[in-house]
Amino acid sequence: MAKVTGTNGADVLNGAAGANQSLLMNGDFEAWGNDTNRKWGLFHDHQVSGWYTPGRNKIELQQGSFGGTPDNPVTNTVLELDGARNTWVQQDVDVTKLAEDGDVDLSLSFDYANRYKGNNHSTSQFEVKVFDQDGNVIYSKFFDNTQSNESYVDFDVDFTVPEGTTGITLRFEGKGQSDSYGALIDNIDLTVAPADNINDLIDGGNGDDIINGGAGNDELHGGNGDDTINGGDGDDVIYGGAGENNLLINGDFEDWGDDDGRDWALFHDHQVTGWYTPGTNKIELQQGTWGGAAQNANDNTVLELDSHRNTWIQQEVKVADLTSDSDATLELSFDHANRYRGNDQSTSQFEVKVFDANGNVIYKKFFDNTQSNESYVDFMTEFTVPQGIDYITLRFEAKGKSDSYGALIDNVKLAPAKNNESDNDVINGGNGNDTIYGQHGDDEINGGNGDDIIYGGEESTQQLTLNHVDGATTYALDGEGTVTVNLSHFTHSAAYNNSVGVYGVDADGNIVFAKILADNVKNVSELNMDVDVEGAVEMSFFLIPNGDRHGFDVGDVTLDLSGSSSTVSQGGNSHTVYVSNAAENGDGKDHEKVDGDTSKWEDLWNLGDKDFNDTTFKVTVTQEKTVSDNDVINGGNGNDTIYGGDGDDIINGGNGDDVIYGGAGNDTIYGAGGDDTLYGGEGNDILHAGYEDDIIMDGEAGLDLYIGSEGNDTMFFDQEDFSDETFLSSQKGAVYIGDRGFDKVLVEGDANVDLVGDSYFASGTNTGPNSIAQVEAVIGDEGDQSVTVSVNSVFAQSDDFQTVTNVNPGDWDGFVAYLGQGDDILNLEAGTWSFDENAAVSAEISADMIAFMGLTQSQVDDLDAYVFTRGNDAVTIWTDAETIKVDGTDLF
Repeated sequence: MAKVTGTNGADVLNGAAGANQSLLMNGDFEAWGNDTNRKWGLFHDHQVSGWYTPGRNKIELQQGSFGGTPDNPVTNTVLELDGARNTWVQQDVDVTKLAEDGDVDLSLSFDYANRYKGNNHSTSQFEVKVFDQDGNVIYSKFFDNTQSNESYVDFDVDFTVPEGTTGITLRFEGKGQSDSYGALIDNIDLTVAPADNINDLIDGGNGDDIINGGAGNDELHGGNGDDTINGGDGDDVIYGGAGENNLLINGDFEDWGDDDGRDWALFHDHQVTGWYTPGTNKIELQQGTWGGAAQNANDNTVLELDSHRNTWIQQEVKVADLTSDSDATLELSFDHANRYRGNDQSTSQFEVKVFDANGNVIYKKFFDNTQSNESYVDFMTEFTVPQGIDYITLRFEAKGKSDSYGALIDNVKLAPAKNNESDNDVINGGNGNDTIYGQHGDDEINGGNGDDIIYGGEESTQQLTLNHVDGATTYALDGEGTVTVNLSHFTHSAAYNNSVGVYGVDADGNIVFAKILADNVKNVSELNMDVDVEGAVEMSFFLIPNGDRHGFDVGDVTLDLSGSSSTVSQGGNSHTVYVSNAAENGDGKDHEKVDGDTSKWEDLWNLGDKDFNDTTFKVTVTQEKTVSDNDVINGGNGNDTIYGGDGDDIINGGNGDDVIYGGAGNDTIYGAGGDDTLYGGEGNDILHAGYEDDIIMDGEAGLDLYIGSEGNDTMFFDQEDFSDETFLSSQKGAVYIGDRGFDKVLVEGDANVDLVGDSYFASGTNTGPNSIAQVEAVIGDEGDQSVTVSVNSVFAQSDDFQTVTNVNPGDWDGFVAYLGQGDDILNLEAGTWSFDENAAVSAEISADMIAFMGLTQSQVDDLDAYVFTRGNDAVTIWTDAETIKVDGTDLF
């Protein structure tokens, strides 16, 4: 399975014959070096992106040529395996997806050279090993490496990773004399072998991508953006959205553990896939619940940050694809818990850091972690990685007492943040039996050939970070009726206990809400508050000078900006207020300055000392926006199963015997060719039967329309469909129409099945078309059913059983009302037709009809024939109803 990953931009990604990306980070070691002069250095493993080494050993990198080495330009960086002493250098690789369905062949290649120590030409032996997450060796080779040092030697090999392997480790280990002269290694590459390249794993990332899976059984992720995804040949799994895109390896720590009972252990960093720790420190993993810890299942593994001593644990991540064209916003999430040590509930503090390859901190947050140990706490944040950064490091560092009781960490995920772009994809499954997930957005999905399973997706909410206008904390509102305001990093340099709040205005400038968020900013370090902004198109901040001492509390206030001096009042308290809009302030001055996301206020009339540091705080305002999921889905050829999901979908089953579920929303469903089963789901749906026999047409909840076509169709009766006069009056045709062929309506429980429709109106008259038309049979059950039918409509519309599509079956001139047990009534509107008890049966029930209606011979024997004539014409009504009325009068 070849792996291809897109960027933040608009990519064209091709599988099969396309490029096969390296599974390694920094395989050429070019993350270090200035490319200007000869230099070398020894580095801790956390200073070399992607690679690490045991204990206190260091990694030696060289730029340029040194004694005993081949010529090497100053623009090229290489690894030496014997720095101060022989060591090994390794990297972990996640192969979960690659090996989940079978063995996978990987191709390893690298360049190596001998480094002489004077006349000693045989001090640079080394060994290459590949082992799995349990330490089982998959591949190994010893290199004597005694050849001439005039140049580098190319090496490549394929090896097989067994099915079910989740992680592998690639290790280069010095084996010669430990004398600081060792093997030189460069240009290490690990890819899926060409023989397995036909099955691709492609992730589009952000941006409007074009993804072509080509041949093979591919897994394709469109990611965020309006993507075009072509599965091509093979049984593909296609996701319109991002799927589970974790940039981390083993973020849930499940590479260790037998999932059978309580257990814990200490590990060297090379024993924990993806993660490592400094020096000789070890990593502690736990399975199950231990003293002072939050409840944890025996089949779940967690990390503890304080094993025998406080330590940090980290993992490097390649982000070059995400930051090549612009900054990249990443979403970090994890679960954390406090672990008590007896009565000591504050020994589990920790810090999270993200930094680049040069050690520059991109994000950090300290966690006091003194909450109850009853459960884990979810945490999620976003941070921005600057353009051009190729590698970042995520570190969890213990900060509490070093006493072997530390913070518990689980389910660490790092992924590209969902941006605010739309996610309206075009997905073409192509040939093969594909599984397609449209996920979020208004998608167009074409299953193509094969027996496909298609999921349209569901509505979603996007968390939009709102941007303020220049120079003021004023925000245009977009989305739903609630925003979340986060205030943090408060500073104060004034005697006043100021209050801070927000207010909103509508399109006409009227204030629709005003609320104090913090009544005394000196008592707040950080706050999150949801604010109802329904009806407002803009939200701004205000400050009440010394508001706390003037009696103001958190909650609603009345803001008056109409006079010469803007005021705020709450209960019996009233005071001057300053707002973000300078024109609304009584002194006409701008009392706020904005620096990035930091709001800086001056709390004195006429600006006082104008230092704008009386109250400052960082502001983040987010608002949820609902993203529609109105999909267009075409099943294509084959027997497809289609789930429309949320939204108002248009679904066409195409050829084949399809099963279609419209799901929530007002869906339009076309069975098209084949014997189809159509379920409308919630919402007001339109079900088109299409050609052939539609086994089921069931609109389910909502006001639904059934439109039959060729073939003998089955419709499930729903009383709700006839419960709204406005809906019925708006129809230009029947609510249920069977069209050509012998069509039936199935009825469950007590029901009023009025094919004419008069009884569905309070006036007793349906002035429009019949409510149910061109239906030859109504099949009831044990309920009390009332069926009303026009004899003339039966004569005009009744068809014989259709055996060949697109061939007129001819007129049958009959109707069947098998209503089963219960107190049933058949109402016949005869008009100009007369009951003739002596007339011969004009419409016999055929064996095909009996089988289609699902009746037994004894049930057929319960049916009596009633013949109505008009001139030379005749209609036969078959029924088992206890009561038969003709134009309102009992027939007998």
